[in-house]
Amino acid sequence: LAQLKKGGSPLKANTSVNENGFLRGCGITLKPFNSMEITLVGSSVKHDGRVISDTTGTGSENRIMTSLQTSGLHRTTSERLGKDAVRIHAGGGIIKWSTPNTRLALNTLYQAFDADFVSGEFAYKKFALRGNKILNLSADISARVRNFNLFGEVARSSPGGHAILIGCLAGLDRKVRMGVILRHYERDYISLTPSAFGELPNARNESGIYWGIKIRPSRSWHFSAYADLWKHPWLRFLLDKPSGGSEYLLRVDFQTSKRIHVYASYLFEAKDKQSPLNDSKIDLSWPEERHRLRFHIENQVAPGLILRSRLESAFLFSEIATSHGMMLFQDIIFKPMAGRLSFTARFALFDSGDHSVRIYAYENGVLFDHQIPSYSKTGTRHYINIRFKPLKWLTLEGHVSRTVYSDDEPIGTGYDAIPGNVKTKVIFQAGLKF
Repeated sequence: LAQLKKGGSPLKANTSVNENGFLRGCGITLKPFNSMEITLVGSSVKHDGRVISDTTGTGSENRIMTSLQTSGLHRTTSERLGKDAVRIHAGGGIIKWSTPNTRLALNTLYQAFDADFVSGEFAYKKFALRGNKILNLSADISARVRNFNLFGEVARSSPGGHAILIGCLAGLDRKVRMGVILRHYERDYISLTPSAFGELPNARNESGIYWGIKIRPSRSWHFSAYADLWKHPWLRFLLDKPSGGSEYLLRVDFQTSKRIHVYASYLFEAKDKQSPLNDSKIDLSWPEERHRLRFHIENQVAPGLILRSRLESAFLFSEIATSHGMMLFQDIIFKPMAGRLSFTARFALFDSGDHSVRIYAYENGVLFDHQIPSYSKTGTRHYINIRFKPLKWLTLEGHVSRTVYSDDEPIGTGYDAIPGNVKTKVIFQAGLKF
């Protein structure tokens, strides 16, 4: 529930290794009065993107951008040509008024590109960004009234429409907390890097309601659940009609002191999917249901030594197919308090009918590198991550992972294709601290 409301400092240092998605410029926060805070920011940075040139009849050349690239990879000719292809100029500010129980802020951000954005002629992209500039304006408010924390934001984009979010966090009892969020993002609302709550990541073409609750009847037992219902009034990628969906989760946690933590969860999700068996000009769709069951146990058997086990199953039901997937892993985590050597190791078994019932699980990696691989098809996967600190200013890290599939089909497609049924990844990293 704590993640439903976003907050924090408006200016933050970029700690990601991603080559895109950050600002490069100057920012300043002023506090002319105790209750007022003013933040100003300006940036000019190059971003990866796909840009083509279009020569007009007058002989001048127009730069047209069809997409922004966010992978940060430059492996192929097209990826290398897209490196730093677009320059984005940005400027904005925040004026915030605060009292002990209330906060009100006015926000603005203007972004301009050195190329005209053209999103394509597909029907679902009719209301996507077009042109070379975006202006975002918003007002957000937060207020505390006894055990209730009310918050919300109203935003407007130009070009584009509106986006509204209203929420409430409530402490109904010392042992019961609840949260509710209402959201309505119009189909033509545009934001380049949104971080709003929702089913889709672009904060557009969505209306929904979320309700969550957490109950702690005792120190050892925790019960949590949520329900999320939404609809998309306009078309989406691979779905040529308005659609909707729902998601429900129930989780039970049991923890004895700080050594043993056990939880079980059940997730149900229903969405509209486009039918691959369309014979008419009007595309058909049907509901698709997913069920996920997880059992997880973590046991600190000794100081600095943790054993972690998980069993997870996934089921998919639709009008044309039924699929099942399963994953089981065992982790060993060795992190002594005063030791120079630490490591994390995992061995996993997985078996899924197809990619639609793939299962994800977080993996530890070297500094600034972590993975959430998908376990699909049938096979085994194991990895070990080692960290050694021989000196105060030197840290050595290594990561080796290996996936073995039971079939002999190539892994991946295109430039990512690997012959055979074995995929191995090796990373070595040395860190110096001055």
